[in-house]
Formats: sequence, structure tokens, C-alpha cells
Amino acid sequence: MSNALPRIIFVLWSAIFTTTFANYCPNGAFDYGGLGECVLAVDAPTSFDMAQATCKALGGQLIQINSETENFMAVVAAVKTLSGTQTTALIGVVNKNNQSRINADGTVLNYWRFASADEYSKPDGCTVLNFTDFNWYSASCATSNPFICAFSDQGGAQCSSGWTFNELTGKCYYLQNVLQNDSIPMYTRSTAETMCQSMGAHLASIHSDAEDIFIRNLAATSRKDEMCVDWGVVIGATCSETEGKTWTDGSPFNYDLTDGECAESYTIVNDEHCRGSLQNIWDSHDNFKYARFVCKKDPQ
Repeated sequence: MSNALPRIIFVLWSAIFTTTFANYCPNGAFDYGGLGECVLAVDAPTSFDMAQATCKALGGQLIQINSETENFMAVVAAVKTLSGTQTTALIGVVNKNNQSRINADGTVLNYWRFASADEYSKPDGCTVLNFTDFNWYSASCATSNPFICAFSDQGGAQCSSGWTFNELTGKCYYLQNVLQNDSIPMYTRSTAETMCQSMGAHLASIHSDAEDIFIRNLAATSRKDEMCVDWGVVIGATCSETEGKTWTDGSPFNYDLTDGECAESYTIVNDEHCRGSLQNIWDSHDNFKYARFVCKKDPQ
């Protein structure tokens, strides 16, 4: 029997027992409710496959880090939980066919923090987060490492699987992300709205600084390829000469970051390589197609 197995069994038992009564965060997890996520570092060094299976058994997944804030959250959880001799932990980033790194669920990396280009391109199949320098390093999937799980924290609200609850608005949000494959589906604002409606939602409307920041965090990317503007997410704002600015969900247009532009559609861009003028406005487009969009609906 693996030395890690008794520890993993203990983690599963204690976490599942607590989750039954708490309804969301497992025992020992750090709850970052404002971001709709709990993070659990597991001090039971094991392989990638076992780590992934353990996180899934708890109702989560190996953490797929999408922003500097989330990277910091993972480091904090690891430092507070893991023993002093441990400096790395597995995260949900893998090597696809020795060509590129992707999230373990098959989606593209919106953010990464590899220590160097060489680390990114190494043939090792898995990735660890080093919590002494906050950077990512290549690692063999068979090598035993502690690992970090992430869980959607709905705070008792009923959001569908894959949706994120925002405590400030009381709404559920869904980010249509991109799978790493040869053909990326593209959507107009109209077809993106149709996709949202098929899930009982609309393209997201935004009514405060706090909601705008929440969606920016949800949609954060780190492209490093000068194409980050193209990876913005479509929101529900639209403008015409006859009707002015409106939201596709019919809510009042009482918050405006269009920078005075009247356009058919608007996107939020949040990428460390596209900061500056786009950091505090919605990018305007006419007759454009997009790979990503964000939906919003009431909890069930």
C-alpha cells in the first residue's frame, strides 16, 4: 500500500463528513468566498492520477489557476497546510502531446506563471506550484507531490455545475472558455446570447464596480502572445442609434464603462499584457466574433 494512501483516506473521510453539514467547503479548506472558491492543500504526496481522483472524490478538481490572485490563494493554502519540508504541490496543468500546456480539463491556459520558457517547454507531463517563489515548474506525473484541490463555494446558493456564485450580487455566472483543439468555436454577440438563453441565462449585465471586478477576475488571461485583446469576454451590453445603450437581459443601463463608444458589442479584457487603457473600460466592437463570453442568471 502506498504511504500516501492512509493519509488520502483520512482526508476524504474528514472532508466528506464536514461537507455534508457545511454544504460547500470541505474541512480544512480556505474559503475565498468573494471569488466563489475554496482551496484545499493536501499533505499526502502522491501521483497526478491519484491527486486528481482524490480532488474529484471530494467534489472538486486539481486547482486550475486563472489569475495572480488565485495563484496567491493557492500559495497561502499550501504554506498554511503543508509540512515545512515541502516546497511544491501539484496543480491542474498538464502537457498536451509535448507541444503545449493546458488545463487538466482540456481548456486553454488563461494564465500561467512558469519560472522560464524552458520550464514551460519541458517534456514532463505535469506541473507543480513552488510556494517559495510562487512560480510553476514541470514535473513528472508519476512523482509523488502534495496537491491542491479547488471547489466551487456557492455559500449555500444553488448554482448549476460550472457556474460561480457572487455573494455581492446574489447571481450565478458562467464563463464560456476555450478547449485546446484545432477548431475553436466563435460566436457573435447574438449567438453568444442564444447560448446563454439555452442555459436559462443572458449575457452578463454589470451594475457596479464590484460586479465589473468580479467578472474581470473570472475572465482573466495571461496570453503572452500579443493576442490578448482577442481573448476578451463578451458581455450583454449593446448600443444602437435608435435605442441607445441597453443590456440583453432588459435590466437598467445604470453602469457604463463604454468610454462613450456606441457599438454592437463590448468585451472585458483582463490580461497583464493588455493593461493600460483597456483595464478600466469595455472594449467596443462591431460585427465581430468571439471565442469567450460570460452568462448570468439567478440561483436555482
